[in-house]
Parts: sequence; structure tokens; C-alpha cells
Amino acid sequence: MIKEFGEYLPDLPRLGNPGCLQAKNSIPAAIGYKQLDDLSVYSDAMDARPQGAISCLDKDGNVYNFAGNASKLYEMASAEWSDKSKSGGYTTGTDEVWSFAKEGNVVIATNITDNPQAITLGAANFADLAGTPPKARFAAFSNNHLLLANVNDGVDGAVPHRVWNSALGDHTGWTQGTNQCEHNTLTGDGGWIYGLVGGEYATIFQEKAIVRASYIGYGSIFQYDEIEGGRGTKASNSIVRVGTNIFYFSDDGFRVFDGQRSISIGKNKLNETVLADLDQSYLYRISGQVDPTNSLIFWAYPGSGNTNGRPNKLVIYDYINNKWSHGELEIELLHYALGEGYTLDQLDAFGTLDSLPASLDSRIWTGGNTLLSAFDSSQKLNFFTGDALTAEFETAELELTPGRRSRIREIRTIIDSGTHTVKVKSRNNQADSVAIGSSIAQAPSGRFATRNNARYQSIVTTVSGGFSNAVGVDIGHVPGGRR
Repeated sequence: MIKEFGEYLPDLPRLGNPGCLQAKNSIPAAIGYKQLDDLSVYSDAMDARPQGAISCLDKDGNVYNFAGNASKLYEMASAEWSDKSKSGGYTTGTDEVWSFAKEGNVVIATNITDNPQAITLGAANFADLAGTPPKARFAAFSNNHLLLANVNDGVDGAVPHRVWNSALGDHTGWTQGTNQCEHNTLTGDGGWIYGLVGGEYATIFQEKAIVRASYIGYGSIFQYDEIEGGRGTKASNSIVRVGTNIFYFSDDGFRVFDGQRSISIGKNKLNETVLADLDQSYLYRISGQVDPTNSLIFWAYPGSGNTNGRPNKLVIYDYINNKWSHGELEIELLHYALGEGYTLDQLDAFGTLDSLPASLDSRIWTGGNTLLSAFDSSQKLNFFTGDALTAEFETAELELTPGRRSRIREIRTIIDSGTHTVKVKSRNNQADSVAIGSSIAQAPSGRFATRNNARYQSIVTTVSGGFSNAVGVDIGHVPGGRR
């Protein structure tokens, strides 16, 4: 009997689950799973954990990578981080993030504690944004205006549900009533603003609402409409935009907002599992990023066993096939990096061919290519180009012979490479605890010999050394008696 692993559905019961119970350290595919690679160090270290980052291009196509931590703003060049802070540095709160926005050749960075920062691409350092902008937690550009949200301004002090927009075409113009500069205070019950996404219209994420800010250009310059009530996010860095869709983590799990409504993508799949595992004290440490090359979104979160809130769990979502998997890696912050571009001579800085963080044909070495990356616990930028992580899969619990026990005689794995071991989990009654059998090595013939005899059984497969596709297992069994 061939049993495909199927979709990763840990929230559903063991028996009768239409998918699989485990898909650790793997990537979902249209059929089966692919290997998940470990991190491979690319850059030197920042002096504290990153609290936000951005990658962008100037008008000539040159690559810029910026990141911020508690006291500094950095720029990376040739895999080295250099301090680009204003004189005196910054005082970013432990539970705050750096929010970045870019338009033209200007990058804006905000952290609520310090004045908004600005740098013209290619300039020496960040500096206070000119004019009299409010301090803000979030920044984005929309319709030739810079928007600053969740602010501390000169009008009323701290107003976490207020949005300012700059003058038209002038991100330094902050005189209300002049050249379309204004501020708006959201009056609903949505609470604090926790995220801001720019574009043709701005999308504002509150604790309990999603609001659209549409440019009108007269009267009230932006019109604010609550599109989603009773649902939002408190995890700012969980927000990931892919085209016209915005993915995020809400109180009830993972969702996607399409501009009109918010739809759960994790219900009856893995929301309950993640929420039970998540350390709620560190929601601000959740981060998400898109891997557009493979149509995936990665989220890192602090789960059970985390160290001081450092994310140690991954969930991976295939937004084309609507499938999930998960992984275990320590990651400070996920990032969407742009490759800097290297000649062969410039690769000497990374040592020998054996010490390169990726193969010579990797997109890492090509300038301008988008690459999923992550900062590790040493504050170094990494790419997912290391060795394959050891994967583990578990089928749903099966009643192989309806109404009676089954004796499994052999198992064969339907996985195209790597080194495999299997275990059989079993029980005779649904109220019983699950017994875990011993690990079984693969014989030269490819079979795993066993004599497990039970009514309900599932197969656990461990794969080390990498693989291209893991589909399922082939189970050889016979009826095993009625007791």
C-alpha cells in the first residue's frame, strides 16, 4: 500500500487525517516535499541583534542593503556592515522595530524613539529627516506622500492610532494644511497601529482592524475606511506583501488580506499548533519574508525552548499550492536581501571554493537578485544555502485492515535520495497512548523490515543528507488478528 505524506495538517486528529502529522525541516511542493537547507554565513556581524532591514535599488540599478539595531543603522557592502548612523546613534527600544520605506533615491527609517531618519542612496550617513515630522513607529510611501503612523507628534504627544502624511511630493514638508500635509486620527475600536504598507493605497494594520487609506487629493487628502473589523495584528514584522496580497499573523493565526477581506490560510491546518507553541511574550520577535523565486513565505517565531525570545521555529507556506511545512532554526530576523554582485576575483574575500557560502552558480553572486536570507544568533547575514537539514515526516494514523489489527512486514520509502530510517508508532485503542517503536535501518534491498502488529499505525521517516522530493512510504502488511 502506497501512502503519500500529503499536506502537513498537525491541527487535525491523528486518525483519519487526510494529510501528514509531521513535515519538519522540509519545503512544501506540489507533490510531496523538498529539502530545507541550513543557513550559510555571508556577512560579518553587527554589534547587536537586528530590529529591521531593507534592500533596495537606486535609479541606476545599484544594490543597497540597510539594517538597524538598538543603537545603529548599518549599510552592507561586499558582505561587510558599516555604521551609517547619525552622530550620537539611536535608542531603539528592546521591543521596537526599525521600519524602512523607500521612494526614488531616498530611504526613510523610523523607530518611534528617535527622529525619523533619511539617507540619499550613496550618501555617507543617515540624518534626521528635514522639516518637523513626528516621531513614528512605521513609515511608507503612497501617492507621492510619505506616511508616518503610530506617532509622537508636536500636537498631542503620543497618539498610537494617528497617521500623518507629508506634503505632496515633499517628504520634508510637515506643516499641516500646507501642500496637502495633514494628520488623521483613526476613530474606530481598532487600537494601536502595528503596521503600514504603502502603494497605490496604504493599508494600515491595527490591533483589531485593517484600514485602507485612499488618496483623494482634496478636502481630507486621504480617505480612511475600515475594511476589516475585529481582526488585525500585534506582530509588526509578520506582515508580508506579495503583489496585491498581504499576509500576516493575527490573534487566530495566519491570514491573507486581498484588499477586500481577510482569509485564514492556517485554519484546520497548523494555526492551533503554532498558537500553542508560540511564546506570547515575544510577539514583536516574529518576522516574515517572501521567497518569490519559489513562491514561498517564511515566518520565524519564538516557540517552546526559545532563548530570551529568539525565534527558533519556522513555518513555511506555499502560496500557490496552499500548503505548509515547518522547520527548526534559530533566527534573529528574516530578511529579503538583494544580491550585491561579484566578479570571480572578488570572491577571494570569501576564502577557497570550499568555504564559499554557496555554489558558484548561486544567485547570491548576481547583483540585484532577490534572495531569502536571515540574521543568525551572531548577528550575521546568512542565506539558506547550507547543507540540507535532517527532515522528518510522519504519515497520518492508519487502520490498514478495517476492523482489525495489521502486521506491517516491511516499509519502503518513496524519497529520491538521502539516508533514511523509519519508526512505527502504534496503538490498539484511540484512548491509548501512542507507542513509539525502535529506529529501523534500511537494508541494501531498500526495505525496512519490521513485525509491528497493531490496529492503528503511523510511519515516521527521517531523512538526512538531502533529497529533491519526498512523496511517501510503501507499506507491506497483512491482517494481524482481531484482538
